[in-house]
Amino acid sequence: MRPILYHGSGYNQKELMPGFKRSGVIVRWDKTESNEWLYATTDKQEAIGQAFASMMEKVRGITRYKAHGNVIELSVPENRIPARSDMETLEIYLYTITNLEQDEWVKNDNAHNKLLTEWKTQSTISAGIRMQEQIDLHLWLATKRLSFNFDDDEKQRPSYLDW
Repeated sequence: MRPILYHGSGYNQKELMPGFKRSGVIVRWDKTESNEWLYATTDKQEAIGQAFASMMEKVRGITRYKAHGNVIELSVPENRIPARSDMETLEIYLYTITNLEQDEWVKNDNAHNKLLTEWKTQSTISAGIRMQEQIDLHLWLATKRLSFNFDDDEKQRPSYLDW
């Protein structure tokens, strides 16, 4: 049985595809993952979190994202912590995907990120998109504790700031 998959994105799209197909530039994130693949998960919250992380990196310059339970750790450059209201204005979309045989989804066993629910494909997905919804980040973030990681020895600030 093929599981239902979820993909989070900061983009409102009619079809989903690996980032490389849009940009023409290969980006490697770790030893096993790159934008040559489109990633999805069987966990809705994980998909939303990954989209949030991606948009925070693109728009707000975060350098690291880690989630465990309702705690989200964000590493920010030069102690530039974005206002929560700014984070809530990001556009995030959740796609519900039927895992069709033709789309060639494979289980992604990445020891680096330890996500046991992750799948990937190099296909362009259109027929498999069952639903698309915009996520209300004000509501989604309301249940999260944000932890910001930064180092500023000169100003003797703490390593973490929690919201």
